Amino acid sequence: VCRRFAGLRIWVLLMALASCSVLPPKEKQGSTYALPPTAAGPLAETSRVVSEKVGGRDAVLLIANAAEALDWRLALVDSAQVSLDIQYFTWEDSASGHLLLRRLFEAADRGVRVRLMLDDLYLISSRSFTSIDARLAAIGSHPNIELKIFNPGKYRSGNMGIAGNYVNSFEEFNRRMHNKLFVADGRFALLGGRNVGDEYFGLDRTYNFLDMDVLVSGPVIESMRAAFDIYWNSQAAYPALEMVPESKRADLTLLRAENDEAIEASRDALARFPLRPVSWDSVLRALPPRVEAANTAFLQDTPHVARSDSDRLLQMIGNRYPTARSESIIITPYLIPVGDFLAELTAMVDSGVHVRVLTASLASGNHSAVHAHYKKYRRDILATGAELFEFRHDPSHELRALSDVCLLYTSDAADDTQFV
Repeated sequence: VCRRFAGLRIWVLLMALASCSVLPPKEKQGSTYALPPTAAGPLAETSRVVSEKVGGRDAVLLIANAAEALDWRLALVDSAQVSLDIQYFTWEDSASGHLLLRRLFEAADRGVRVRLMLDDLYLISSRSFTSIDARLAAIGSHPNIELKIFNPGKYRSGNMGIAGNYVNSFEEFNRRMHNKLFVADGRFALLGGRNVGDEYFGLDRTYNFLDMDVLVSGPVIESMRAAFDIYWNSQAAYPALEMVPESKRADLTLLRAENDEAIEASRDALARFPLRPVSWDSVLRALPPRVEAANTAFLQDTPHVARSDSDRLLQMIGNRYPTARSESIIITPYLIPVGDFLAELTAMVDSGVHVRVLTASLASGNHSAVHAHYKKYRRDILATGAELFEFRHDPSHELRALSDVCLLYTSDAADDTQFV
């Protein structure tokens, strides 16, 4: 009986997949590369002042405040003169997503070349629109916007499509792009833990993430530009324009009008942010005293679907552990020791390096399955001599103010509490 029902489930899945839309074969594309850094404009001028302040080294600014994180994204887009190269794992159908999309359109309208790459996983599961692929193709039809999707699944219809892609080719489809990189005019880059979605910018009324970005300027930008090009020109990058026939693309003018309507509907939530491009000169002038000089290195996974261990980001990071001389700080919401991680921690501590690790507690994280696996290693991590901390589920108001912009409604509060 079990075998008969298992066979029935497989048959139902196969029939459902037969009715799904299928991704057309990718046409052969020429390669494109990052444009030279701008010689003029607000970002070029600010980068020169910053470089003088840090003596030609890399300049970094850590951004923990959610509202500031969105401000800087808007500032980079509004200030860009020539190019924007952007990668994200998720770009949500949200107030912040709509606002940033409008800014990209407006930058492209004034002649900025926009290259945008998104991972496919949560795009094909989107139920917000009749055909997300048709809308993606419309965005990519703007003359100054190129949109590519990383490792798109063959089956294109919602959750059934995701299931079919995993069943049909698990190892291949399971390769996702978690990169979060935002390079403006080849002068500044913003990278870190934030995707594009309201919970990353303090705008969600249910919960918001306490996250971290770093704004960077300096010599390291060149490696970031080259790293973006590696993904952009890889076999796994699929042009959005090819996802549907031209006759089935959404109308770009209508799409932009709908996006504007969504922003108007979210006007109250977005009250903290400018809804149209503005001058960020005062913010850029205030930047040089805030940055710190640093010697930095940029690491990223390769885009290859089939990878060797040497291609993996974790291995690349592990190769740098021995270079620590006095202190090593590891912050991650998802901590599962694998490979030689514990041995490397032990070696660092034994050599006199002060090692501190911060991860999420069960109540402060968003993936209980990850925590269930991590908790088995608590004693082993502590046995290395490293200090281990878990983020509290009830942080102070000062910490919550970093992540919360809108009103949050909490069940344990007598009144609604506003964090500004």
